[in-house]
Amino acid sequence: MKLDSYPFQGWDYLELANAWNLYIPDANSNIEDHEPIKWFLEKILRNYINGKTRITKKVASDLRVFLSKLGDVDNVVGNEYPMWKGMSEIESDYNLIRLSIPLIGYMWD
Repeated sequence: MKLDSYPFQGWDYLELANAWNLYIPDANSNIEDHEPIKWFLEKILRNYINGKTRITKKVASDLRVFLSKLGDVDNVVGNEYPMWKGMSEIESDYNLIRLSIPLIGYMWD
């Protein structure tokens, strides 16, 4: 994983994958190509909870920034922004990650 700050825009979970140096399919790829990306993101978050990742604060920090951007009123088409914004404000790293794992595939604008 990169240690520097990633410029999240709040578009979709592929930004997290890019920030954490995972393979990103090109823009013309099918949605099925994203399944392995979601799996790896979930694995990174599970490893965070289980204490198996070395850069634990970076994972939680990136997720908060991404969710905050995803929750920007100007970014969101539907009514999801209060949920993403609220999740970005969860203080407990453990609870933030635990709640995010099943929602990875829904983190898009």
